[in-house]
Amino acid sequence: MSGRKLRQLKEAMATILDDLNRGDLFSIVVFSEKVEVWDPALGEAEMQDNLGRLRDWTESTTDAERSGTPAPSVITAITLENTNKAKRFVQNLTTYSATNIHGALMKALQILEVGRSASPEQTNHAEERPEPMIIFLTDGQANVGVSDTFRIVSSVTAANAGNSSIFSLALGNGADFPFLKKLSLRNSGFARKIYEASDTALQLTDFYRQVASPLLANVTFRYQPDQVEPQSVTRLAFRRFFSGSELVVAGRLHGNNVTGEVQAHSSSGSARYPFDPVILPTTPTANTMERLWAYLTIQQLLEDDDASTSPGKQRALELALTYSFVTPLTSLVVVRPDNETRPVEPEEASFAAADRSRAPSHVSPVSLSSFPVQGAAKTSHNAYSRILPGGYQDMRPISSSGAYYADLILPAYPVSTSASLDDILWLSPNDTTVSLPTGVNGTSEVLNLATADETNAAYAACVTPGGQPGHCRHLKYCVLLTFLNNQTEFLPFFCRIDSFVGVCCQDDS
Repeated sequence: MSGRKLRQLKEAMATILDDLNRGDLFSIVVFSEKVEVWDPALGEAEMQDNLGRLRDWTESTTDAERSGTPAPSVITAITLENTNKAKRFVQNLTTYSATNIHGALMKALQILEVGRSASPEQTNHAEERPEPMIIFLTDGQANVGVSDTFRIVSSVTAANAGNSSIFSLALGNGADFPFLKKLSLRNSGFARKIYEASDTALQLTDFYRQVASPLLANVTFRYQPDQVEPQSVTRLAFRRFFSGSELVVAGRLHGNNVTGEVQAHSSSGSARYPFDPVILPTTPTANTMERLWAYLTIQQLLEDDDASTSPGKQRALELALTYSFVTPLTSLVVVRPDNETRPVEPEEASFAAADRSRAPSHVSPVSLSSFPVQGAAKTSHNAYSRILPGGYQDMRPISSSGAYYADLILPAYPVSTSASLDDILWLSPNDTTVSLPTGVNGTSEVLNLATADETNAAYAACVTPGGQPGHCRHLKYCVLLTFLNNQTEFLPFFCRIDSFVGVCCQDDS
């Protein structure tokens, strides 16, 4: 890593270190040809001389050395002194070339085990035990030590006995994102692409804040077996629940009643949260709930199955064809104005898209907790849940190959606007907050709307969906005609200003 990417990483790390909470433990692992762990128990002279006496851990190290427990000083509590030391260490990082991914992850897992046995003094006597996780960032592919990605995934998963979450970040186009995605899914996490752009540092800090506040661990939904069809229910167990996120479960009911509970581990120990959802009337003409169930099932089957001919992928293909979803297993055909039918070739997303919605692009994101399919009662466990319109519900099959077509109309993005918050149909006049599907895995989070106290200031630089340079501004100062009627149309423009909703606003608008 070098150049602009390294500079933006340093900027993001400074912000992240400031955001760490009292009671947190942290460590920094740097890897290139070697794997080196920062040791803060050193003086400034030693740090300047060797970046803090980085501890080597390479593939050539003997098994005896490699199995040794890292020194307790390599994982440290949050204090002002330690934070400042870490910032100076990060600022002194220089260009790195080779990529020893396997060695870095194995050493990180060892450090987590040291953290699990930390004394109360190390955690500043915090009552809550830290929840172990690894945030793994790379801009390259494994080329030192173990380079076979299948072996890396298998080895790291086997070594992760504590089921710690590994969140992977693929920085730029040089990283192997499919491998990182598989690695994280196997280890109770998820992966994200970080696009190399002017707002890379903002993307990194944004990601950290999504996973920085775990509220519950080992979350399990339990329903009465005589009330649901067990084979129809989507994933019931989740490793973690983060602040500002939601968990979604869908399935088919036997009747119009559903009761159950959520079991989880909180900071105070094991907890149970019984629920008795509100039953909504069934609408025979609407199939939104059924499509939600099919969509979740497809996504989870694709995540769980990696073999090319696995039964899970076959079932995912059947559901995608039945419910007209465009997936990696199906295709989309567009009818052009000249009546010429041709397949759509997928293209790699650029930083202009930048995962702004943090949700799949082929169906509108939803904010729900637990719903059955059509023909049964509908339930919700979240007071501010809402369904966003859209999706490819009007697609029709035109061949047995699984190709579908739809008329695509590219939206125009007006530069000037005289609209205000009152003109936005998906907001109420007295709203001070809004729920958006911009949390972890496209889940909803509640963000604030700007008040009179916030000025029309330009925040982080960004690129508009139309490819024009812009800056993030409060929504009230940049209301565009294109998203007045539909929240889905707003999501490509979304940016975050701390806890406020922002818009990527073209500079000359």
